[in-house]
Amino acid sequence: MLTVVFVSAEVNATDIFNHVFAPDSRSRQAWTRFRRIILEPGGSKSDLDIVKSMLGGRLPNTQALSPSIGKPV
Repeated sequence: MLTVVFVSAEVNATDIFNHVFAPDSRSRQAWTRFRRIILEPGGSKSDLDIVKSMLGGRLPNTQALSPSIGKPV
């Protein structure tokens, strides 16, 4: 079960990075958005709601992880 949690976290992190930070990882706007959406609420929102907010309202996509593990998901 713990492995599933780690893989899920990696999928979310990779998808958020590709969607928000890949174009410019030093973007002040991207980091401000990260702080406002992820850090400021603390534990008051569900994980899925936070991830969806960072991804513009869509669910995380497991395809985001495919290139990093070298095989299709």
